[in-house]
Amino acid sequence: MSMYDDLDPPYIPSTDTAFARVATRARRLRLRRRVALTGLSGAATVLVVVLASVAFAGGGGKPNRVTVGVDNTTTTRKASTTLATPTPTVGAATSTTRKAAPTTTTVPVTVPVTRPPKATTTTLPPAHIVVTLYPSQLVIQSGTTVTVSYIARNSGNGPGRLAVPACPDNQLWPDDISRSEPVLWPVPVSPAAFCTTLARTPIPAHQSRTFQLKLVAGLLDGGAGHLIPSPPGRTTFRIANAKLAVAITAPNVTPLTVDHPATVTTASNAEHWVDFTITNHLPFPVRYVDQGPCSSDIGIPCEATTPDGSVTGDLRLPPYATAKQPLYVTHFLLGANETKTARAQVHGTTSLQDIDLGSPAMPPGLYAFDWDGQKVKFTVTAPGP
Repeated sequence: MSMYDDLDPPYIPSTDTAFARVATRARRLRLRRRVALTGLSGAATVLVVVLASVAFAGGGGKPNRVTVGVDNTTTTRKASTTLATPTPTVGAATSTTRKAAPTTTTVPVTVPVTRPPKATTTTLPPAHIVVTLYPSQLVIQSGTTVTVSYIARNSGNGPGRLAVPACPDNQLWPDDISRSEPVLWPVPVSPAAFCTTLARTPIPAHQSRTFQLKLVAGLLDGGAGHLIPSPPGRTTFRIANAKLAVAITAPNVTPLTVDHPATVTTASNAEHWVDFTITNHLPFPVRYVDQGPCSSDIGIPCEATTPDGSVTGDLRLPPYATAKQPLYVTHFLLGANETKTARAQVHGTTSLQDIDLGSPAMPPGLYAFDWDGQKVKFTVTAPGP
């Protein structure tokens, strides 16, 4: 390429004016090429700086800024002026490199929570135990023993346990008669406690167990082991969910008899003693509770049946109707086959007791009082002179 290639045609060489014109154009062309090269050089420099910044500051922190300066020189065309070549200025001399501050990261420490193991509950199938007594009804004589059987069946799908009283002998006594103060009947000197402990027997599912037990018609003496025959009557023996109806018949020999009068006559406000006898027909000692007039003169104190327990006061308030309960209870201890003579106070006072105790005098008339379940006719006459 010659220096005349980009000149406008037609071009006519000249030694004066034409040469000067061509020289001017040539200088302009070289100036434009230098400016273009300078711009490309500046752009390349910026690109290199940016890539370096990304490479060295791209680890997660903020990138450092690099300032690239470009000096643009504007040249005014004059015939006699020499154009200076523009020199690009890279911002390495003017830019400031900032050092990234150290970063502290707090990592939370997770402590595992220790939880107690969950209790595992095993639900077993339910058991269903039914007890059947044989026989279903029982007649037994007082003072005797009998052995009965019962079957415990578990019809459930799970194992079960049968709990029954652990008694060698099961005592039978009529339901409507007192075990401690029966009327005209003896009781043990030292009563044996009824069963309080339980015997537990496991019974697997769909299986059964057969048991036997002894029933005694009476009360056992815990000290000597004697059996006091029970009064005749009815009761129900129960074990688990089974019931046995029991009828108790009279014993061969009545264990105790009491002989007291059916009628008594006393003067108003006068003392009167009535003798009576108590016989124990059993070959061992017994205890007996007499219910009627007070017999404290034999050395055994009597107890009033009044609500407050006092021995004074009228138990049959005016108009002195027939007494509906015994006036006193007196405890007797009888030896084997012993007959005891006792004395009862049947005085002419409202309490039937000693007149020195201050009881009011009974007005003359016909009365009755209770003595061991019997109504005794009580005649009160006019007081003597």
